[in-house]
Amino acid sequence: MASPVTPSAAQALWSAAEGVHAVCYFDRGVRRAIRAAGAPGFWAGYFGTRLAPLRTSDPWLAASVLYVFARPMVAEHLPAPEDGAAWDAARRVAVRDALAGLGPGDPAWAAAADHVRALAKAADPAGRPLFAAHAGLPWPDDPVTATWHGCTLLREYRGDGHTHVLAGEGLSGCAAMLLALRWRGHGAGADASTADDRGWSADEIAAAYDDLGARGWVGPDRTVTASGAAARAAIEAATDARAIPPGGPAGRVTAAAEALAPLADLALAVVPERNPIGITGRLTA
Repeated sequence: MASPVTPSAAQALWSAAEGVHAVCYFDRGVRRAIRAAGAPGFWAGYFGTRLAPLRTSDPWLAASVLYVFARPMVAEHLPAPEDGAAWDAARRVAVRDALAGLGPGDPAWAAAADHVRALAKAADPAGRPLFAAHAGLPWPDDPVTATWHGCTLLREYRGDGHTHVLAGEGLSGCAAMLLALRWRGHGAGADASTADDRGWSADEIAAAYDDLGARGWVGPDRTVTASGAAARAAIEAATDARAIPPGGPAGRVTAAAEALAPLADLALAVVPERNPIGITGRLTA
């Protein structure tokens, strides 16, 4: 029987994989490549590329799997599937160029790719729609893109599990986003980020705070209470517990995190300190 994966190991893997994956959202060269391929703006490119493997133009389906995005925002920016596929192809080329330009040679990327591929291959796609869609794509041949693809699979696997936990708590996507941002210390900026980056209206934000307040998770000033912090920490722990494929032994998880961490540190140079995805800081000393 495989050794259980500790929460700290699951967090280390998430931080490292997310750090490598996130270059696709923040690197200027990647953004330019998506625009050059025809995307009319950032959000069209974001939804089009991330959802490309789902091959859907249905905002109800798209918003369901994304969870923390308001459906009107998704409907406004969701492109036709063929456009998303074309933009995703351009993104993958640009991501490869961006990551390859960071410095480490192919051996470092090949070692990381081996670990993330083993973990992703051990994952069951049942009940994990975004992971399943991306897992159906062919594995890239070059080690840089293969590492990024593997990191994408692991983060979507974790993300689908996070959705399971949030839905189980009965949290709306808006309330989940506000609680996460407040818990990470975004303060009043959480409201603007939830509106601007996720598309929720002022009325929806107010209703979400009413729900969080009724649970005792935020106070009248909308700051997270001790009870709310404990609840959000429990959500994170439950997500961690679902984030590692049952067939992925603890040793492989730790090895993957260690191989990815120095690569993620380099990639994180393009990520702002405050960002909606919650990844910050260096992962290695």
